[in-house]
Amino acid sequence: MSNLALALTIALAVTIAVPAIVGYWRDPRRGVFALAGTLLGATLASFWAAPWGRALAEAFGGSEATLTLFISMALLLTGALVIGYGAGVLLPPPGKTPFPRRLLGVLLGLLNGVLLAGYALRYAAESSAGFAEELIGIPLAEYIIAGLPLLFLGLAVVLAALILARRTVQLVRRPKPTPAPDPNQLAAPAPTPAGKEAQRKAADKIEERINRGA
Repeated sequence: MSNLALALTIALAVTIAVPAIVGYWRDPRRGVFALAGTLLGATLASFWAAPWGRALAEAFGGSEATLTLFISMALLLTGALVIGYGAGVLLPPPGKTPFPRRLLGVLLGLLNGVLLAGYALRYAAESSAGFAEELIGIPLAEYIIAGLPLLFLGLAVVLAALILARRTVQLVRRPKPTPAPDPNQLAAPAPTPAGKEAQRKAADKIEERINRGA
């Protein structure tokens, strides 16, 4: 492995490992904000990096591809670090985080690190054909670049399946509606045992009077 390949492999490993380590000490909600910030930065880069790079190249000279790469990286890191990790200030201070939630934070951090590494590699490969050829001999870089589309597809499928399964369980377990009470029963409630006894005595007295009259 060449020095460039070794240095790039170490850089990719650090990019993936550091967010995972940070995620262990952060509340998972902050990990979700970090993911959202990374995706926002990548979205901004897809919309604005090329036109801004072209405008800077026309105004000041220089390589349009290089300027586009720098702007893409700047937008990605701004979204990930400033917006994503900085958005934690919008949440209340976290309390004691149980171990399962820490594991979830590690998973979110790993996902965020893979996204950061994947987008950075794609931007660099698009800006330089020579660099794209160098990536062919680096296994970790190849896995990340090839797996990034599959990662998004897998996330979409898993989330959709979880949502549908959860909704199905909610519909199955939904309690049956209680039937409305009969208005007739509400108008004429059943007599109590004491009421029945009084009715029986009254009927006996009436029958006794009839017998006397007879």
